[in-house]
Amino acid sequence: MLSRTTALATVTLLLFLGQALPDEEQSGLNDEGFLATWLLMAPIPLENGQSGDDALNKEQLPKEAKLQPKAGDKVKVGGEELVCKKYQAKAFFFDFNAFLGKPTEDSVGYAVATFTPTRR
Repeated sequence: MLSRTTALATVTLLLFLGQALPDEEQSGLNDEGFLATWLLMAPIPLENGQSGDDALNKEQLPKEAKLQPKAGDKVKVGGEELVCKKYQAKAFFFDFNAFLGKPTEDSVGYAVATFTPTRR
């Protein structure tokens, strides 16, 4: 179990197969095949006494399995309004704290990527 002072590095990742897009940047994949283009929605604070596992097993957004967000979409979660923002990963990971501009502990978030697989 994580302590209340331990930042959670857990997120719900939603990956969608998309239509072919004309712009390489919009395809979601970089030259090495890494998913570099993401839509992030965070932070969603944990409820009192809730563990990270509990938060990940709980549907934070209604019908989350059917999410197909776009940049700029707004969603109300736990009395707070989250805005879905585009994030371009610079390396092979992304940092929610850097994205949010401040350290954020005891919370979860959504990371959504859409990509088009290529045939070889």
